[in-house]
Amino acid sequence: MSAIQTATALQLEALARTIDERPDAAELFYKLAESLWLGGDLVGYARIFRRAYLLQPKSHLLPEGDSNSFTSEVAAELNARARALSERGVLFAPVVAALALSEARLGRVAAASRLMDFDRFLHCGRVDPPAGMSMASFNQALADAIKSDLQYYEAPTDRAICRAWRCDNLQNLQDPVVGEFWQTLRAHVARYIESLPADQGHPFLAACPREFEIGGWAVVSDGSSHHNPHLHPRAWATGVYYVVQPEISRQSERGWLRIGPPPKLRDAWERRLIEPVPGSFVLMPGYFWHETEPMGVDQERICIAFEVRSPELALGAGDADY
Repeated sequence: MSAIQTATALQLEALARTIDERPDAAELFYKLAESLWLGGDLVGYARIFRRAYLLQPKSHLLPEGDSNSFTSEVAAELNARARALSERGVLFAPVVAALALSEARLGRVAAASRLMDFDRFLHCGRVDPPAGMSMASFNQALADAIKSDLQYYEAPTDRAICRAWRCDNLQNLQDPVVGEFWQTLRAHVARYIESLPADQGHPFLAACPREFEIGGWAVVSDGSSHHNPHLHPRAWATGVYYVVQPEISRQSERGWLRIGPPPKLRDAWERRLIEPVPGSFVLMPGYFWHETEPMGVDQERICIAFEVRSPELALGAGDADY
């Protein structure tokens, strides 16, 4: 590191200590990171962006607007930013998502497909019920616990959920069946991590946490409920466990989970549809976009959404913004 770089780093640390004391520290750090980017200081940009993100994880790095506004020029700028961050170890979900989206828009199909590799990273499994319980009785007990503490969300601007109910306090419910569920799920996540190859050249694998925590909540949906396309800013990996399946989803794809590109670039890579079969779960990188559509019938769908987080991003279970 040169004398100039050392001086700049010391100045940034001194400024960061001052900002840390402010209640609006996250926004100030994001603004500082933007200034460093515009000034060409990529090391400082990555360092301060990381500091801002740990205070306030969000997806603002991703471009807004529709496909028409996502031009090749915008994609090239996004790609440069994402590379500047990822090459310096800033591997949060929106950074990897931005990298995949920009690679696809720039026509680098192989690079985008390597990041959005469903065969390698999308895992579907099944949970065994506790000893002495059938799958039906286990899921019924989970459903009863979930319905004991629900909050309705109409269409919040800061979340993907629309016209559905959530049990945000699921992890804190004093229910033995719920506790058994989290223990079982944690074991499945550990096996998923163990099955992954060692490849520090891939951002998802390079970011794999040595230790992890699981945060989660439950969602109760009816005919008009749905989730807009979204990813999970706090999560290294995310997933869903299915508790109750509506009859309509046995006869059609209504109520199924859709995993694939966001609306602004619908043909960027493949899509997968997952049937919400009770007892089954899905596990995938936190940067995989996913959504559901309204079922259109008065039937119930209950699932438990969860995140696998590194300790530095592991806050409360109900702090998600989707």
